Amino acid sequence: MPGSDMPTTVEPTTVEPNTVEPNTVEPTTVEQVSLPFCLAQAMTSAARAAFPEEACGLLSGRREGAWVHVHGVHPVVNAAVTPRTGFAIPPEHRLALTRALRPLGQTVVGHWHSHPGGHGAPSGLDGTLAAESGLVWIIVGVPAPGARALPPRAFLALGPDTAPPDRLRPLPLRPLAPSPLING
Repeated sequence: MPGSDMPTTVEPTTVEPNTVEPNTVEPTTVEQVSLPFCLAQAMTSAARAAFPEEACGLLSGRREGAWVHVHGVHPVVNAAVTPRTGFAIPPEHRLALTRALRPLGQTVVGHWHSHPGGHGAPSGLDGTLAAESGLVWIIVGVPAPGARALPPRAFLALGPDTAPPDRLRPLPLRPLAPSPLING
C-alpha cells in the first residue's frame, strides 16, 4: 500500500526456469542506499527472532542514478546447511519475487542477512559469496541473545573480477524516517 510504513511482502508464485535477469548495473555507479526506517526495523526484528541462526531475505526496489532505493524487505527461510554460520536463499524465491516485481517497475536490488553473535561487517564467507556484481548486501549484527541489533550496514557486491576479501564495498545507508500522518 503506497505511503504505508509496513514492509511489503510478496507471496511466491509459479516460476518458469531461467527467468532471472542478470544484474547489469555497473557496481561503480552505485554510491548510496536509502532504506525506510520501518524496513530496517523489520530486518532487525527478524534477525533477533532468528538468533542464534542467521536470518536472511531479499530486497526489492529501484535504482535511480547513483542511488538504490529499497522499497521492500522479503524474509526467506534460511536454507543453509549450517544456518548458524551462513545463509542461503533458494533461487526459486528470487525467481518468484523477480516476476512479481516486474509489473510494479521494481526489481530485486539485493539481499540482507544477519550475523548472530557478531557485527555488521562482512565475513570471509560473505566476500566469497559476493560474486554477482551490483547487488546491495545489507548486514544486521546481533551481538547476543535478547540484545538490540546493531544498525544495518550496506555494502555493494563488486563481482567475480575482484578478490573475495574485497568483493564488498561499504555504501552509505540513508535511513528514511517514518512519514508523519497528515490530517486533512
